[in-house]
Order: sequence, then structure tokens, then C-alpha cells
Amino acid sequence: MAMRRALPGYYFDEEKQKYFRVLPNHVAPAGSRYSRASVKSQQQLEQARWKAEAADRRPRSVRRSVILQKSLDGAVLLARELGHTRPGHRERDGAAAFVTGLEHRTVLELDDDENISALAEDPSTGALFLGVRKGAQYSLMSTTTSSREDEAPLNQQQLRRVFSPTSPVSLLTSLYFESPFRMWQGHQPQLRSTHSTCVGQSNEASINLTKLFKPGQVQAPWDVGVYVFLRPQAHTSVWTSACAPSGGSIGIGTDQGIIMVEERDSGVPAGSRSPDSTPPLADWHTRSLHTASDVLALDWLSATCLVAGQRNGCVDLFDTRVPPALQSSNPVLAVRHPSAVAHVRVVRDQRLVVSGLKNSLCMYDLRFLHPPSPSKTFPNATKAIRKYEHANEYRLGSGFDVDVDLGIIAAAQDDMTVQLFGLETGDKLASAVSATPFGGYPQAVHFSQDPHGLRPPALLVGVENRVHQFAW
Repeated sequence: MAMRRALPGYYFDEEKQKYFRVLPNHVAPAGSRYSRASVKSQQQLEQARWKAEAADRRPRSVRRSVILQKSLDGAVLLARELGHTRPGHRERDGAAAFVTGLEHRTVLELDDDENISALAEDPSTGALFLGVRKGAQYSLMSTTTSSREDEAPLNQQQLRRVFSPTSPVSLLTSLYFESPFRMWQGHQPQLRSTHSTCVGQSNEASINLTKLFKPGQVQAPWDVGVYVFLRPQAHTSVWTSACAPSGGSIGIGTDQGIIMVEERDSGVPAGSRSPDSTPPLADWHTRSLHTASDVLALDWLSATCLVAGQRNGCVDLFDTRVPPALQSSNPVLAVRHPSAVAHVRVVRDQRLVVSGLKNSLCMYDLRFLHPPSPSKTFPNATKAIRKYEHANEYRLGSGFDVDVDLGIIAAAQDDMTVQLFGLETGDKLASAVSATPFGGYPQAVHFSQDPHGLRPPALLVGVENRVHQFAW
């Protein structure tokens, strides 16, 4: 349509295709379409219509919301907009319901001069395995029955010494079960295995592999021999260890870095070795992974990826498949924690729960790795996706455990209690656990599973010479 020339004092009516004189408001008759007020209102409506038509003709672009670029908040808000149940509701309600039914009882009491430094449960029998220190002597001990079968506390007479080193050693630092431990030359072993580490310092550090009878083969889970398969070099402190999920590899965290203990093919024909036999020393080889600081915490992200938490606050990822000649590209800095790392746990493949000093307990997302050096933000701590109200100012040996299925974190506090946190929500969970003063610092905290699957999980807390159980 051709644009009409605007004439001063006149208004062009598009319907009648004529010019009409614009009359002053006080002269124009009532309801006139050509008064100044009416014409001005009509022009405003036409301008609004022209703008709307131009906006419709303009090419449109979709801009992603800033909140959706954040993995945690974006997932929560997008699910809410779609009408889905908000993530965390089920976990929060399930965890809160579980902790309200926990009841406290003492399941084991040792002599007054004995101290429990580590605690684990045999997943096949439910028997407890304890690292017990009496003076300068360390022993690995086991209960005769499951801690859930007896209402009365177990005593010293119901314990069996699995092994005790001939020379005094230092504090037990880690205790792990694997059932079965591994397969040799295609044979399924009939024995379960557990390994433990001793810290060293004034005495020699050691790593011990203990074999246990198959459940049901005997009436008690006694050992059939202990095999000390590694003694690190002198003046080495062993802080922690972790077994690979697939077996055959053990990571040992020390003040000299990580010692990888790996099983290798010995060349012995499959039929010439009993499937129940312990492999000789020649079947194992060790190699070192360099770190910048003491390795205080270990966990496995996958069968070949090892997560290492260090005293300097760095949490590194090591690919154990990388040969020694290419170790310059290994590891990858995943997280920089604001303090020394005391514990690290892998949660649902892509997240880490890291506990440290200075009251730090955080969850990190591994999909957002810490920037490498050199970079502007390299010295800064990694931004956590969730923080917990933890109270541990300076103790590295405090008990800690995570049950991913329950969605609960259990962490020892400076006030000699154990606090439960919701894994997905970060909330403190009020329960009989946090309300129980233990009278000592909990060094061993462990979520146990019923070997028969008939009862809910329980929480075990080792404090000085007692083991406390919180269960339904």
C-alpha cells in the first residue's frame, strides 16, 4: 500500500480513503472520530499494530536459560516445570524415615586397655572384623557370630584372633573385604579374602592379606593363614588403601604417593594350582604413582580409575592403565578441596563426597573439573554443588561412611558424636545416633548390611573398646 502524505491539520481515513480536518476538542461534536483526542488514540493503536506485525516478521532465536546451565539447579527446576516429582523428595523422606526407627545398643565390649581403630563386616556371614590395638601390639580379630544374632553384647570370649604380627606395628589404617577376592587362571576361588594396612611411623608399615574359609564350610569364619605380601620401604607411612571393584588391584595411599599392587599372570598352568591357594609373591608386582602430597584417602571411580585425596587438598584422578613412561600426563586434577582430604567417596559415578579438616564436607560434580595450571582460578577451591554442616576442625582419623542406597552420610564430629546427613539434601537428620554421646572420638564408622537381606541396614560405630550398633 502506498504511503499517504501527511497534511498538517488533516487526518487520512483508511476506510473512506479521504482526508478529514482535525477539529479541536472543544469544537468537535461529541463522539467525533476526527477530534484531536480521537485521532491521537487511533494513531497510537496503529503504531502498536505496526510494531506487533514487525515483531512477527523478525527472525527469532532461542536462548538457553542461565539456570539450566547449572547441572543441579537446572535439573531440579526443569523437572518442576514439567510437573515431575522434585529430585530429593524420595531420598529425603526415605532417609528421614529410616533414621527415626534406629535404636542403640552395644554389641561388643573389649578390655579397657584395648582400642578399636578399624571396623569391617564380613558380607557373607555378618561377622565383625576389628583392628584392635593394645599398647604397641596390633591384632586383627573376628567375632564368632553376626552382631545381629545376639541381643546381649559380645565379649572377649566370643572373639577369635585372626592374626597378630610377630613384631609390634602401628595403628591399623584400613580394613577391606572382597568376596570373592579374585579369579586365578579362570578358577573361582573358594576362599574369601580381606586386606588391612598398618600406618608405620616408628615401626614398619605393612599390608596383610588374610584368607577365610568359605561360608558353611566350617562353623566359624576362622582364617587359614595370613600372607604379608608387601612391606614398603623404610620410613614410609601407609595412610589408606582401596581394592579395585573387579579385584586384582589394590591402591595403597602413603606419604610417598600411591603404591599400586597388582596381580599378574605367573605362567603356571591352570590345572597345576589349587583354586583355593594364595598366589605366591612372584604373582604380584608393584609400581608407584607420583603425587604432590601425602595420599590420605582413596576410592575407585571405575575398574581402572583411582580417586586420590591428598593432604594439600587436591583430589586427583589416576588412570591405572597408563604405563609408567607416560605418567607425566597422569593424573588429572579433579577437585581442589579447601583443606586436607580425610575421606573421599564416589557417589553415583559422577559425584564425589569429600570430607576434610576445617569443618569441610562437600559434594562435587566430576563433570565440572577444576581448571588446570596455569590458570587464573587454579589456586582457588573448586565450587561444591552441596555443603554439609560438618564439625571436624583438625582430626584426620575420625570415622566416616556413606550409604548411597539409603542416601545417608555418617561423619564423626568434634563433640564426640556421629552426625547423619541427607546425601541428596544436605540436611542434618535428627536420630538416636546424633543424640548419643560416646565419651570418646569415633574412629570407625561403618554401614552394615544384613547378609540374609531380611533386615534393614545398620550403623556400626567403634569408639575406644566398644562397638555400638544403631539398627531397627
